[in-house]
Amino acid sequence: STIFVICAWLWLQKCQDRETISLDRSTVSASDYTLCVRGIPSDTTEDDLMEHFQRVAGGEPVAEVHLAFANSKEISLYFHRGKLMKKRYDVVQRIRYELTRKRFFADGADGNDPNSSGTWHKPPKNSQKTTRRLAKLHAERTKLTAQIRLADEERERIMAKDGGQSKAIQAYVTYQTESAFIRAIGGDQISWV
Repeated sequence: STIFVICAWLWLQKCQDRETISLDRSTVSASDYTLCVRGIPSDTTEDDLMEHFQRVAGGEPVAEVHLAFANSKEISLYFHRGKLMKKRYDVVQRIRYELTRKRFFADGADGNDPNSSGTWHKPPKNSQKTTRRLAKLHAERTKLTAQIRLADEERERIMAKDGGQSKAIQAYVTYQTESAFIRAIGGDQISWV
């Protein structure tokens, strides 16, 4: 019975591989009609490329043109800024928690009132500790705010260095028809046999 299971599994694997290839051939997607064009001039626009590749395809329409930019530094700065914003948000929430807790118990609540909406089991033991904790949280928030400003200034400096625009490094040109795509890649010389 083990041999039968192994044989059945191998047969199913082979059938699945054949079906995957068949579905891939019979399914049309935008990537089937898309060219990746590298080495384009950095000042090229999408409209320029659309006109050019429409001429290359004998006047057949281009569906879309998208540029890829050399902006990895800018993207990494956005990720860094996002992490700083998350940390700052967490600190602000901790400050709100401490302030709310401090106000709740300053009103004379002892944490044991079943009718109160507070969720704290006992009041802070030492109000000086709470004050020090709040001061530390406020300092951390100020530090994170300064780091966010620095990250923004760095991003603006990088963008200003490039003249406010990232440099285009490649383009993706998608045709509306298969014949236009084939003509654009030099399909007249392609043998399908």
